Amino acid sequence: MKLNDLFLHTKSKLRDNGVDAFADAEIIDCCSLAYEEVCKELGIFRKIVSLSPFEKRGNEQFYPKPSDMVSIVALKHNGQILPIKSFDSVHSVERFSDICGYTLHDAIVVVNGKENESIEVAYSYTKTINDLNESLELPTIALETLQNYTLYLLKRENRTDALQKASVYLQFYQHSLAMLKNAILSVKNSKKIVSTYRVV
Repeated sequence: MKLNDLFLHTKSKLRDNGVDAFADAEIIDCCSLAYEEVCKELGIFRKIVSLSPFEKRGNEQFYPKPSDMVSIVALKHNGQILPIKSFDSVHSVERFSDICGYTLHDAIVVVNGKENESIEVAYSYTKTINDLNESLELPTIALETLQNYTLYLLKRENRTDALQKASVYLQFYQHSLAMLKNAILSVKNSKKIVSTYRVV
């Protein structure tokens, strides 16, 4: 599936609804943004990097947060997978004794860890595409979810009855996204079952 498939399906949907007020460039931009959003929700793109601390304050060590990080998936310190807490949960206790990590706007923080120890961070990130010939790294079943979010982005612009229609497409998107997540999870679980019972 390519970006062009999403573009053509979205344009066809708009035409079916009697709407022809959007420029192709505007539709393409919204298709691209929809792709980023869905990939972020599904955690499609992931990296693992090793980071060294750049600052220490009391029992906390600060590590540079990757500039393309959307969300942290896992954090490994001194050979141990650390729980990821929120800033408030760590600092609401006067003497927090657990070893854990949390994220700030520009840093990853390890609490009560081994001093000057590097960390391994697995995180999700997004990709921006604008070329209609570029492939979308999503299964074809994601097309409806992508189209719903694209239409939501287009409809939320300041046009007649746009906000009401945008809210409808947002609901369609949320429903289709939940179904897509379940479908992808089912495929993953099926592969695990097949792998478990495969004859060697």
